[in-house]
Amino acid sequence: MECRFISEEFVGSIVTVLAETPDGADFRIQLQQRELSELDLTVGSTVYVRWDSHDAHLLRDTSNRKIVVILLLSPDDNKFPLWRDWYA
Repeated sequence: MECRFISEEFVGSIVTVLAETPDGADFRIQLQQRELSELDLTVGSTVYVRWDSHDAHLLRDTSNRKIVVILLLSPDDNKFPLWRDWYA
């Protein structure tokens, strides 16, 4: 899926990358800082995310309004946690 790289946030050695789809949905991708340093990301650049369907898990929060799908990003056969949020 094509996305646009929006920003990154560092918390220790973990980096959360924010990307946005053309329809405005957000992806929050967490990876290790060393893994991010291997990527050439600049704000506004195009990134592609993909996952295997068996790696997806559907959850609802306690208000039953927000559906959160936790997926795994698999670039170059590596796996990193990936979150995508939808609001019902």
